[in-house]
Amino acid sequence: MFVTFVIPSINRISLLKTLDSILNQTNDNWRVIIVFDGIVDVHPSIEEKCNDHKIILHKVEKQKDRSCVRNIGIQMCTTPWIAFVDDDDTISSHYTEMIYQASIKHNKTDCI
Repeated sequence: MFVTFVIPSINRISLLKTLDSILNQTNDNWRVIIVFDGIVDVHPSIEEKCNDHKIILHKVEKQKDRSCVRNIGIQMCTTPWIAFVDDDDTISSHYTEMIYQASIKHNKTDCI
């Protein structure tokens, strides 16, 4: 995998649209880590969509702030690149490809 999308979530149903925008990437060299903040029971529609082996669900039972939740996601990453997306965002279908191409063009870059 090339990039991991870290998504802090409070179990909003808008996460389904966020996941759709990631699942529709033209470059499928990605994975997703969703860190549910203070959530024990994930919405069934979200859990169903996350049956993909490239999507990891992690639950933090005691609610924390978004930066702490993002740091939990970062610690779980094994890819060279990390992208942060909120649970009410959508991204372009070429997002992963653009990151990939930019990393090749600027191979000494730490942040895109």
